[in-house]
Amino acid sequence: MKKGENYELLVQKLEKALDNKAEVKHNQRLKSPEGRIQIDVTTETKIKGQNKLSVIEVKDRKRPLDRVIIDPIPSILEDVRADRASVYSNSGFSKSALQKSKRKKIGVFSVIKSGDKNVKTQITKEIVAMRITLELVDIDAKWKLADHSFVQTKSPIILEWALGKVRKNIDTFINRPNKRNRVFKMEFKSVQPIIFNDLNLPYPVVGLIIQSRPMIEWVKQVVSVSATFGQYDHLGKAITIPNREALSLGIIDNSKWETTKIKEGSNKISNKNYIEIEIKIFKTDIRFDRCENIEIDKLFIEEKPTK
Repeated sequence: MKKGENYELLVQKLEKALDNKAEVKHNQRLKSPEGRIQIDVTTETKIKGQNKLSVIEVKDRKRPLDRVIIDPIPSILEDVRADRASVYSNSGFSKSALQKSKRKKIGVFSVIKSGDKNVKTQITKEIVAMRITLELVDIDAKWKLADHSFVQTKSPIILEWALGKVRKNIDTFINRPNKRNRVFKMEFKSVQPIIFNDLNLPYPVVGLIIQSRPMIEWVKQVVSVSATFGQYDHLGKAITIPNREALSLGIIDNSKWETTKIKEGSNKISNKNYIEIEIKIFKTDIRFDRCENIEIDKLFIEEKPTK
């Protein structure tokens, strides 16, 4: 078996797995005006009733392929009258090779296969995350007492309830980038009193006013991406896997996050293309008093009564 033939056979197997209706052949000699040309892998398939031929050059080298490998491909494509050409490399491509292949519309791919020591291509992905810290500045509880007496408590039950509301409405903070790191006031008003029992005493709460300050930081880390069997597109930066194969993201290590700067509207965070980590909440100057007739216009959320 010639050097690099194992990788050629692996490419043949992958192309067949990606399109099981295609006729995929290895080591073919195709006609050209100057005689026959050896092609590592060919695929023939029908698209809208017409036969389509693709020619694939396969290289298993130690270093990334340079442009000299790409240069003759357009001529080969024309000589054998193929419809599409691509190159598979087990060691990636140089910048100039990628530029030439993009300009000439030549596919540049690599096989990825976890657990196969002969497959050298390793794919990584930069993960962007939002680290959120919420300072719970103040909580005021609206009490509804029969005798209108003054009540003061450090009820852990009410505190946990308030923290839950802050977590639930986290998007209210992060979707207002021009007002981040400022104190927000949220008023939760209940249609009916919510009964909290503290020290065996019932406190009918009709609402809470929560003041909180969100502090947001962008962080990143690089993790590995693997597939049981698949194709990596070096131009499209995409992975394609056949049916019944699996794609997996490596382990995210919370000790390896690095701070990064991201502009609002960046492609990295469009369509919420990030994850949220470490939503920490700490509190200062917390008091629970009866407060009445306080007008809040920052944010109003009506809370349904608990059953």
